[in-house]
Amino acid sequence: MIQICNDPEKCTGCGACVNICPVDAVKLEENEYGFVYPVISEEKCIECNLCSKTCEKIFDTKLLEPSKAYACTIKDKDILMKSSSGGVFSALAEHVLSNNGAVCGCIYDNTLKPVHICSEKKDDYLLMRKSKYVQSDTGLVYRGIKKRLERGQEVLFTATPCQVAALKGYLGKDYENLISIDLICHGVPSYGMFREFVKYLEKKYITKIVDFDFRSKKYTWQRYTMEFTDYTGRIKNIGKNDEFYMYGFSMGNLMRPSCFKCRYATEKRCGDVTIGDFWGHDDLKLPCDKVNGISVCMLNTEKATKLSCVLKGSMIMEEVDYNAVVNGNTCLRHPTNKGIKWDKYMEAYKNGGISTLAKQYRKNNFKSRLRGNIKLHMPLKLFKYIKKAYF
Repeated sequence: MIQICNDPEKCTGCGACVNICPVDAVKLEENEYGFVYPVISEEKCIECNLCSKTCEKIFDTKLLEPSKAYACTIKDKDILMKSSSGGVFSALAEHVLSNNGAVCGCIYDNTLKPVHICSEKKDDYLLMRKSKYVQSDTGLVYRGIKKRLERGQEVLFTATPCQVAALKGYLGKDYENLISIDLICHGVPSYGMFREFVKYLEKKYITKIVDFDFRSKKYTWQRYTMEFTDYTGRIKNIGKNDEFYMYGFSMGNLMRPSCFKCRYATEKRCGDVTIGDFWGHDDLKLPCDKVNGISVCMLNTEKATKLSCVLKGSMIMEEVDYNAVVNGNTCLRHPTNKGIKWDKYMEAYKNGGISTLAKQYRKNNFKSRLRGNIKLHMPLKLFKYIKKAYF
């Protein structure tokens, strides 16, 4: 039987093998910890080896040296508040859609599962905004992108670096009408873990959750919180330290095993454009309010450099030293370290004990939760002073 990935711990669950199979013999299935891995149907498989060959191409993806880096924030305040950081994705998406192109990104489906879709509709692109700290299901989206590219349509694809590399490996060649955006990625928890987290919240608050925001700007971008919307339209804000999920994400306790060996967590990138948060921005001269989101935008190809005029039309921008960007983002230097409680979190998921884990976390982290809530409600200047002086 064909082994798609030589080292299972390097498998990112990108879905390229699913898309490349000519007889649909490959599908992704959850393992005991909720992470998806490819499974081949022996009945359907024709042993063409396209899946394993494509996987090899992905690991051989050429990484690119960024030519320019910018700190930027979008001029439209409404778009800014509905973006995770500075709104770069929205600026590029608006541009592509205005030229009859298609935008491919991650949305929640009606079960709150993050899925990648490709669309020409503005209403769909609006759902792609905001970070989703869960691995998305790429489904057969690479096939849809290829069809659009082959007929000459411009496509903007935004995803984690491993998914961008997967698309390139699947396509097998460069397309001038493809613009790829890779995200500065901390790693991805499984949908299985997120699904159980949502169930826990629904039981706790006796409701049905229909939307989830990992990066609410209710208390500004610098003090982002989680937020969910239930079926009645009620919005509930949750501090980062209030529940186990964001703590586990930040500390490396929820990530997929491949994230700890990620070859894309480096200064060199695989997309035309790289975007993320611009932390350590105090010395920037941007003539704007910095509290509601600043993005770093790295242009890694000549194609991307040509887009700078598009960005300058809708964004306030300042060219920055790339070394400063790297210093402010650990995931441009090395992969996230495996958390010391990773095994504990995974065993809790495996044994159906997420609710117990969540209750233990709240009990054992009362002081940190209290500090977090105090920070949210103190004046911003005082918060920034304390952060600078003591952290």
